[in-house]
Amino acid sequence: MESGKAPSELLLEYLVEEGAVERIVADGMRNRLRDTWVPLGKILRQKGWLSTAQVVELLRLQAGNPSQPIGEIALAHGFCTSAQIEDALRMQRDLSPHVLELVAEAEVLAPEKFLRAMARYARALEARAAPMLREP
Repeated sequence: MESGKAPSELLLEYLVEEGAVERIVADGMRNRLRDTWVPLGKILRQKGWLSTAQVVELLRLQAGNPSQPIGEIALAHGFCTSAQIEDALRMQRDLSPHVLELVAEAEVLAPEKFLRAMARYARALEARAAPMLREP
């Protein structure tokens, strides 16, 4: 899977490349995903698990290592428990539509093209997971 691309972004790219959806439709889905996304720090702050100062500190720390998720940083610095991070991540997923829900709503799919895009996506996810599944 292409490094740095979110899974939803990669799936939208594959759907366009395979001709399953038009680029303008994918752009609309991308915008909706972006507009409904709730940052993890905001959820942790709203739940009262982080202070505003802690959120600012986490963002400062993350600026030094942008690829490290903010939840990992919060956990490593003792700002939150793993249960709090897991709960906030669950809330984050529940608050935002999944890209496949948006695709289903679009009703503009060519089924055979959609399946080709999904096969490419599955292969990319498997490739990303392979290093994590190897025994040490």
